[in-house]
Amino acid sequence: MDKKALTYGFIVGGIAGAISALLSAPSSGKDLRKQITDTKNEWMITLKEMTKNVQELKNSIHVLTSEGKDMAVKLVSDVKSTLSEWQNNIEGNKDNIINEVQALKDSIDELELKIQERK
Repeated sequence: MDKKALTYGFIVGGIAGAISALLSAPSSGKDLRKQITDTKNEWMITLKEMTKNVQELKNSIHVLTSEGKDMAVKLVSDVKSTLSEWQNNIEGNKDNIINEVQALKDSIDELELKIQERK
């Protein structure tokens, strides 16, 4: 749904409703003209306030979008950095594990040789 069209619809509907209420209310021509003038001025003030609020909302959304993009870029950068650090940290452990597995394998081979010699 188009937000701009919706906003204009509310404004036009409100104005039409106000005019309809004024025209259907029993009052003299002079009173009616005064009420229409007063109502028109009130609606103009309301319209200006709504325009200002919509502009502030657009600015807030723009700022929020920019901040969101910046935060997403920073998050991706932090995750990449953390992953890289983790890979560097496990690299030393990986070598230690390989060396320990090789030492265990050598120990098992020695034990097998000793067992075969006793047979």
